[in-house]
Amino acid sequence: KLRVVRVTDGSLLDSAHMAIIEEMAKENDFQVWAEVMEESGKVGIVIEAGEVVANNYSKEASDGA
Repeated sequence: KLRVVRVTDGSLLDSAHMAIIEEMAKENDFQVWAEVMEESGKVGIVIEAGEVVANNYSKEASDGA
C-alpha cells in the first residue's frame, strides 16, 4: 500500500510546521510529497510545463555528472 501525504502549497508552511509534518510522517511510516517553490533548481525534482527537467535524486546528480 502506498503511504504518502501530499502537501500542496508547501511554500506557505514555515520550517517549524514542515518539521511537524516530517516527524508525523516518520512516526507513521509515510512519505511526504511537498509542492514547494525553490528557484535554484538544485533541490528535489524540477518539473516545468509538465516535463521533468531535473532530478536531483538521480545517481548522476549525486555523482556530480
